[in-house]
Amino acid sequence: MCSSDRHQVTLETIRRETMAIAAYIFIETKQGKAKTICRQVG
Repeated sequence: MCSSDRHQVTLETIRRETMAIAAYIFIETKQGKAKTICRQVG
């Protein structure tokens, strides 16, 4: 039971971290594109 519970928590943690990293990359990419557009316009 314990090892199974721990495994579940680990999976949840990995899932949350993956989502956070994906969101961070997505935001950075959007900002990067915005900066590129600003440079082209400017």
